[in-house]
Amino acid sequence: MSSTLGCIGLAVDDVDVLDHLVGRRLPEAAVIAQAGDLQARRWTDPSGASITMTVRQEGEDGGVLVDLVPSYVVPDGAAGSEPGVVLGRLTGHGRTLAADLVDADGETLTRVACDLAQSLVADVTEPRPARVTALGVDVTVHEDDPAFAASDASTMGSPAPGEAAHKYAAGAVLSYGLFGDPDTAEPTAYVSGTVLGVTSHVTAELEQGFHAAQVATVGGTFTVCLAAAEHPQAPRPGSIVAGTCYLVLDVPGLW
Repeated sequence: MSSTLGCIGLAVDDVDVLDHLVGRRLPEAAVIAQAGDLQARRWTDPSGASITMTVRQEGEDGGVLVDLVPSYVVPDGAAGSEPGVVLGRLTGHGRTLAADLVDADGETLTRVACDLAQSLVADVTEPRPARVTALGVDVTVHEDDPAFAASDASTMGSPAPGEAAHKYAAGAVLSYGLFGDPDTAEPTAYVSGTVLGVTSHVTAELEQGFHAAQVATVGGTFTVCLAAAEHPQAPRPGSIVAGTCYLVLDVPGLW
């Protein structure tokens, strides 16, 4: 398994290393949102690896980091620069957010629990272009659709003895965070999909490799980021990626 930061080439060994990274990059990060005494700042590595850091500006906790969201911003000239999904509505869901991903007619394709690259939430009630970064914390890569269909990665749960297994098709999105108690929800989901294209990067910050794959899902095109330490070979177009991802929604122009 990979950490969310590892999926974008920013794996750290302990909290002290993370604190050092944040301390160096926070002052130069661009302010992207402000609400009350909270300010969200985004730093982006030349590779596209991105961290949004939210700090409290006032009071005894002034300057304290209260939130950190890893994501991916497509570098200039790289594939996948167009928004891959349409966000219909964004609402609170306990400790996370719920996003309706819709088609061109506004019909809901799927609903997911997600984190937000802008960190601070603004109302979204009308459809608008957006991107989903799926940080592949526990993902496998399969040569093609038949190989995926034959694998355990396509099996839903554990079939009872004598029963045929129910299978996911490539393109499935099942949001774990929408089930159970919203107060303990995490923005994780099972995601499977066909790779449309992929770019590989090495972060300037920590010189770690990762792959950013454009993947077709029922909700639109997601960018699935995979740590090169876990996936030395980039997935090729036509292959299937499947597994648990941490979903981060990026809504350009939200603030």
